[in-house]
Amino acid sequence: MVFNLEKFKVGNAVRISCEKFGFEVDCIVVVATEEELNLAYLDKERGCIEYQALIPEDLRYDDYILQRLG
Repeated sequence: MVFNLEKFKVGNAVRISCEKFGFEVDCIVVVATEEELNLAYLDKERGCIEYQALIPEDLRYDDYILQRLG
């Protein structure tokens, strides 16, 4: 499995959620390759920008759910 770069392009807004860790956050794709998505989001509690990297296996095993917004 690889990421669909037509669907997940740099600058796209996406939502990631994870039941295991109990969070859901809206992000912007900052780097997109077939093997990895790097996402940026505002951590409101800490007041700073955070980054999250996802690999296809994160989605394959349902660790994370990724949804394109807009």
